[in-house]
Amino acid sequence: MRKETNRKKLFRLPRLTRRDALLLGGVLCAAGLLFVLGWTFARTGSVAVVTVAREEYGRYSLDRDRTVEIFREGHRNIVEISGGKVRMDSADCPEKLCVKQGWISREGETVVCLPHQVVVEVRAYE
Repeated sequence: MRKETNRKKLFRLPRLTRRDALLLGGVLCAAGLLFVLGWTFARTGSVAVVTVAREEYGRYSLDRDRTVEIFREGHRNIVEISGGKVRMDSADCPEKLCVKQGWISREGETVVCLPHQVVVEVRAYE
């Protein structure tokens, strides 16, 4: 019987005071505000920069729709640019996480295919 009471004391959480709740609420509100402001004021990019094995493969304007095929060491990736956005349309990597990332269009966003070392990054005109 005594062991049960000791066990209850070990797993008891401290009570949340009013000051703790206000501090937690303030931190959550500030984080939410920063996220919304960052998303609202993020600039739309103009160029998709494709890098393969740390070397620039090409720069493509987001104004013109096109498909870019990348062949490297028996691997194939297809990058699609359409409507001012870019995505990894297909890849023959095992998990296809790069394809699942979807469309990107804001400056600084990236799509990465780690197994094939392909990176697609949206940038402003340089």
